[in-house]
Amino acid sequence: MSGPKAASAQLLQRGLVTLGLALALVLLIVLARRRLLTQEEQSRARRSLLVEILANVSEGLGRLETGLDDIAVRTAAAKNQLSRLTDARRQNLLACALLRERKVFQDEFARKKVDAASIDDPAKSNVS
Repeated sequence: MSGPKAASAQLLQRGLVTLGLALALVLLIVLARRRLLTQEEQSRARRSLLVEILANVSEGLGRLETGLDDIAVRTAAAKNQLSRLTDARRQNLLACALLRERKVFQDEFARKKVDAASIDDPAKSNVS
């Protein structure tokens, strides 16, 4: 088949091959674009999830910071109360020591008084 029919058939084949290649290329472009759009949506979803996670972490850290501030305030109050109790304990120990010294002094004074009285009056020393 040589001649115009063969050339026409060959031209038709080339046209069909070119059309097939063009359709394949368009199909590849459409699929690639769809895939890129899907990846972009997934990327947006990941970013949104990361932002949400960071917001939750930030909120949790805020609550933790508030809790730590509350603990610090309570600790300071407890420290002040403990300091007051320690001061009161020291004062009580001092008062007890002074009362003991007073009692010892009174006992010694009473004993010296009895001894002095027994020296003055020997009959009183036999009473004890």
